[in-house]
Amino acid sequence: MSTKLSFHWWMVSSMALILLGVAGIGSSVRAASPGDLIMCDDSKTVYYIGEDNKRYTFPNDKIFFTWYPDFDAIEHVTCDELQTHTLGGVVKYRPGMRLVKMPSVPVVYAVSPNGVLRPIKDEDQAKKLYGNAWTNQVDDLSEAFFPQYSVTTELNEEELPEGMLIESETGSILQVDEDGEVVDVDDVLDRNQKALLRRSTVKQENLEARLGQAIARISELESEIERLERALERLKAVKTRQSTTSTDTSSSRTRTQDTTRTRDDSKKLPDLTVSSISLSGSAIQATVKNIGLANAGSTQIYFWLDGVLEWTYSSTTLADQSFLLSGGSSFITPQQIVGERTIKVCIDPLNSVTESSESNNCLTQTLNTGEEGDFTILNVATYMLDALGNPDPVQRTFGFEVSAPMDHFVITVYNPNGSIHDQLTQQLNNDTVLSWYVSPSWLTPLQYSTTYTYTIHAEEYGTGDADTVNGTFVTGAAPTPLSLTVTYYDTNPHASATASPGDDVTLAIYEFDAPNGDVWVDQIWLTALVEDNVTSPLGAFSVGTDGPVVAQDHLTNCRLINTADQSVLAGPVGMYGPYPDQIYFYDTFLVSQGSTLSTNVRCTFSSLAPSTSNVDKGDGFAVDIPLASDVIANENSLGTGASVTTNLPVSNGNPPNFHILLQ
Repeated sequence: MSTKLSFHWWMVSSMALILLGVAGIGSSVRAASPGDLIMCDDSKTVYYIGEDNKRYTFPNDKIFFTWYPDFDAIEHVTCDELQTHTLGGVVKYRPGMRLVKMPSVPVVYAVSPNGVLRPIKDEDQAKKLYGNAWTNQVDDLSEAFFPQYSVTTELNEEELPEGMLIESETGSILQVDEDGEVVDVDDVLDRNQKALLRRSTVKQENLEARLGQAIARISELESEIERLERALERLKAVKTRQSTTSTDTSSSRTRTQDTTRTRDDSKKLPDLTVSSISLSGSAIQATVKNIGLANAGSTQIYFWLDGVLEWTYSSTTLADQSFLLSGGSSFITPQQIVGERTIKVCIDPLNSVTESSESNNCLTQTLNTGEEGDFTILNVATYMLDALGNPDPVQRTFGFEVSAPMDHFVITVYNPNGSIHDQLTQQLNNDTVLSWYVSPSWLTPLQYSTTYTYTIHAEEYGTGDADTVNGTFVTGAAPTPLSLTVTYYDTNPHASATASPGDDVTLAIYEFDAPNGDVWVDQIWLTALVEDNVTSPLGAFSVGTDGPVVAQDHLTNCRLINTADQSVLAGPVGMYGPYPDQIYFYDTFLVSQGSTLSTNVRCTFSSLAPSTSNVDKGDGFAVDIPLASDVIANENSLGTGASVTTNLPVSNGNPPNFHILLQ
């Protein structure tokens, strides 16, 4: 399926993504199925699964939000399952949603299907098309991703770019198709798609006023749908040997088409083929022919060099089109090469021509010029860094230099068993940068403590010279899981003290230790214990017998205090009850790796005791953390990371360390 068609089919179905020539049709989220958005827990990268079952990465959130309104559709899968889908490439900007430019080049482009960029002539043209606020629609496109797009001819003076979104006077959404016609697509969009696309529409009446002319539009989709279906059938070139039934969308009439060809019918068809690939000097020369008995219509010719699509030709742009005639033949000579290279050539790769045979359209040949090139890859290094430059033992950033501007490079990472883990192909087209630092946004997370091999293959621009380097790297060891240990400060246990209403009293002292890394404590639940008629010497701490003494009636303004600087780490909070009364701290604080954080729980005695409480001067209060689950900690301050295991001492429990005696 061609990219252009997939774009138009999206106009009809409202569900297709254009992904480097692959149209992915989305539906309800199913793990690792075509159309899904997926990510694994060890990576923050979101991938789209295309119809080819490969995964495509979104270079940034700006591109993501041209396709989706939010992250709700993302499905979490295991990293092992993620790796079963090889990397297909990157998702490009959705046509018509944004304008783009490179930070270093003062040219603004309209985005059309298949990543085609149409330069906007000047500011006056931009204002005519998008209004005075046109700059609000411009995104900077990183030079690293710009080679994924192709720049074609500048927009004509009154031309509407393909994919442009327009809102009609009645509120319907219109979109410009490949023929420059404005198509009403509102009826085939769901509510979410309408809301998403409406962000980028321009008002029809305002656009017409700026252009000084009315916009011709197709008010009904019937003819557009029918045209698209015909194009889809032609591009699929499905040929069966039996009768098939198809449905006419525009009229809902069913018709039967006999696709069985007689021998006489097949003799009237063209048959395009690549008969040879050879060298003419040091230049590639492919011979393409039509060995059928009928002339062929316009088509395409694609060249791959060492597995990378390098040159694409349309027959309409070639000076010699003899190969389209029955019995005709032509030479196609795209570029010279140096050394040994593998060349693949396909004619009619999109199956746009109906032929008597579809099995002879491609040919692969290894050629060797016998020359030694001087283009080299230098100073290769790998780093355990993620896409943001942060240390990560299961990510790998590649650095290398080249001796001359490149046409493209390919990085391939192999698993220990020799299978391909991931592969990145980067088209550059004479980029003048010679030093490269390739972040791993394309790379599925690797396994801990594992040896991987890799190759970097690069081709010099314009000469056909290339170089390949091989190497290995070992990923880092799995980090020690974070943990948090909470212990009592057990000097002088069972201490007693006296206090009066309004006094601050310390009920308990705890120490927090994080030996393996910084830990953020999110929540602490403390149980307040009460005893009546405490006598000396202090004995077991338990509920007494002289009446319902409720801690929350007498203790307020509870805080967790850092004993080092007397700062408040959590609180103040009240108490929850009745018995067992609880203190709930929910403020987040940091326990730094390798240091002991000493704290105390401090509350204030109420000035007046409620009449419902039976308070004696011998009543005692203390607090206790009864269970490890009552301390909740996380690896980050937002509570969105992994939970941290909390360890409490075996001796934790009654009696608590401190008793407070009311006077």
